[in-house]
Amino acid sequence: APIFTVSNSQDYPYFSVSDDGYTTAEALSVRAGLTIGQSATSTWGTSTPALIVNGTSVFSGLVGLGTTTPWAQFSLLANNTATSGMLFLVASSTNLNFATTTVNLFTINNFGRVGVATTSSFSLFSIQAATTSTNIALFTVGSTSASGAPSTLFSIQNSGKVGVATTSSFSLFSVHAATTSFNRALFTVGSTTAAGVDSTLFSVTNIGNVGIGTTSPWR
Repeated sequence: APIFTVSNSQDYPYFSVSDDGYTTAEALSVRAGLTIGQSATSTWGTSTPALIVNGTSVFSGLVGLGTTTPWAQFSLLANNTATSGMLFLVASSTNLNFATTTVNLFTINNFGRVGVATTSSFSLFSIQAATTSTNIALFTVGSTSASGAPSTLFSIQNSGKVGVATTSSFSLFSVHAATTSFNRALFTVGSTTAAGVDSTLFSVTNIGNVGIGTTSPWR
């Protein structure tokens, strides 16, 4: 039951405090500071939400999570020094046969490591395959033509194979011709002079010819 209420002439509550300690407000403006949540010595369960926001929220100043001195528009500060401490996590949940399964999609830990499909990044940027199948693309770079047809420019598979212009690398490093033209260069090594003149030092064409000093080897 409310122990304090501010309402209009129709008894519509603008502000109310119940004997359970809950507070409701139609609108709330705080000029100096607002603290939400339990103290460090509280015996309340940590799973109890301290703040629930329904609807659109606008923050015109700096926002800090885990810090009272945010140094950017949105600042996250870890509350622990563990290497697995998560700062930011994006996940999805599926409900299969009434059993909820959570899949981690993207994480940033308190060491600055970024993980895609993993919460245990072993380097600054880690990608883990979400399948046990082999030769599945982990990372790709592509482009779309004017007609809307996509093409793969670069790919790395979960077997460690790297492909240029292919997603089906048949060796550790594969280059696939993006053209059916005869004797076109697949791989070249060149140099540029101070005057801006390019020269080819080494080349391999799409029919297997190797050239030194030329991009058109005939054998």
